[in-house]
Amino acid sequence: MVNRALLLSDSKHHKKNLSYIITILLENDYSLSFIFETINHGIKILSERRTAMQDSINNENQEIKFSWFTISYIPSFTDRFK
Repeated sequence: MVNRALLLSDSKHHKKNLSYIITILLENDYSLSFIFETINHGIKILSERRTAMQDSINNENQEIKFSWFTISYIPSFTDRFK
């Protein structure tokens, strides 16, 4: 429920949706500590997932950098390098 509340609604409704979830769970005899542990865990997972996705996008946008080095030409030795 927490994931749906955060992923499927815009940010201005997050507080309202989380309050609604807390009310529903309290009415169904879940303990307050369990509710908040679960909500915090869900938020942490979503945050980590979002960070991982952003890192992935950033890595795709970076250019691949090659290292180069020079060597002097030595017959029969240098020809082995491509």
